[in-house]
Amino acid sequence: MKKGSLIPLIERAVHDTWSSVQKVPVMLRDPAAVSAEHVTLVEPGQCEVMLDDESEFHGVALPPSVTRWGGATWHTLRDAFVVGDQGHVFRSTGEFVSICPSLRRLDPAKIRHPMPVLAPRLKGAVFHLTGRDHENHGHYVMQYLPRLMAALPHLRARGIHPRVLAAHGHERWQGRYLGALGFDAEHVLPCRKGTLSIEELHYVPMLWDEGPLGPPHLYQQVQEALRRFANVDENAPLTGKPIFVTREDAPTRRLTNEREIIEICRKHLGEIEVMFLPKVPFVEQIRRFAASPLIIGPQGQGITNIGFSRGARMLILEAGQSPFDRGWACDYRDFAHMTGNSALRMFSGLPWPNDGDWPFPADEFEKQLKRVLALGLQHHREPVVKVSAR
Repeated sequence: MKKGSLIPLIERAVHDTWSSVQKVPVMLRDPAAVSAEHVTLVEPGQCEVMLDDESEFHGVALPPSVTRWGGATWHTLRDAFVVGDQGHVFRSTGEFVSICPSLRRLDPAKIRHPMPVLAPRLKGAVFHLTGRDHENHGHYVMQYLPRLMAALPHLRARGIHPRVLAAHGHERWQGRYLGALGFDAEHVLPCRKGTLSIEELHYVPMLWDEGPLGPPHLYQQVQEALRRFANVDENAPLTGKPIFVTREDAPTRRLTNEREIIEICRKHLGEIEVMFLPKVPFVEQIRRFAASPLIIGPQGQGITNIGFSRGARMLILEAGQSPFDRGWACDYRDFAHMTGNSALRMFSGLPWPNDGDWPFPADEFEKQLKRVLALGLQHHREPVVKVSAR
C-alpha cells in the first residue's frame, strides 16, 4: 500500500478510536445560534412541475410534482474544526453544527470528533462544500453546487474569494465544476479523514427540504456558468445527434440488456451517440449535450448532464411499474424541467431486483418508444414550473 493512501486510513482509525470514548457533543440546530456572522440567502419556497406529458404518455392524470426547500443561511465561523471527508463542522468551543437537513438522521454516537492537536491549520477564507453522498455527480450538481451559487453574490460583495473544501478523493472531478465557476486548482482543497483547523470557515447548509432538490434559479445559474465556460453558442440550433448515456461501467444498477435497447433506439431514431462519460472531456460533454435535442438513458448520475442541455427532451428508462411511484427518476425529471429542458419516464414493468442490475424487456421498450414517437413526445415541450414562497 502506498504511503499516500495509508495516511487517511490511519487518520480515520485514530479519530474513530478517539470518538468512541467521547460524549455526544452539544448539537446546534438553531441557525441563529451557529455564529454571530450570518445572513439569510434563500427563503423557504416550493415549485410545482406540471406532468402533462407523462399524463398523456401513461394515460393517467398525474398531479404536479412538488419540491420544497428550506431557508438557507450563510455563516462565518472563526477558528472552526472540520472533521472527516463528510466535513462535520464544530465550533471552536466544541459544539457540533447540525443545521443541515442531510444530518437529520445522523446518529450522534457516530459523529467523528475533532482532535485539535493533530489538526493542520488553514488560514484565510475556506468555503465548506462536502457532506453526505459527496461521491455522486447527481448529488453534487443538484445539492452541493447550489450552496455555493447561493453564497457567491454575498461573498463577492465582500471581496471574499475563498478556497473550496471538496471531498477527499473527489477533488479532481469536482474541481472541473468549480473551475467553471471561477475557482482554479489552487482554490480547491481536499478534505481529510481527520481534523482540519480553519481560521475562517464559510458555511451554507443544503437547501433541500422535502425531496433532494432546491430552488430552480440556482440550477439555472450553474447551467449558464457551465455553458459559458464551454463557449456554447446559446442561439445555435440543436443539430447534434441524440445521446444515449451508457451505464455500462456503473458499479450497480446497470441495465443488463443495454446494447439491445441501444439497437432499438437506432432502429427507430436513426444515428445516435452512445456516450461513455469517463472517456469524454468535461468541456466536450457540455458542448455535446448543449447541441443535442434528445437524451436517452437509464436512471443514474450520468443523466444529470441534462443540466448542460438547451431545450432538450430526455427519456429516462426506469425499473418499476407505476408512474405514481416516486424515486430518483422523478428528481432527474424535475431537474430537467427546472433547467428549461423536459423529461419523460419509461417503465420496464418489472420491479427493482435485489442485486441492483435490471433489464428493460426489449419488446416492452420498443412498444413504448413507438408510442413516444406516435405522440411526438421525443420532442421538447416547454416545461411548466410554478415557483412560490412557503
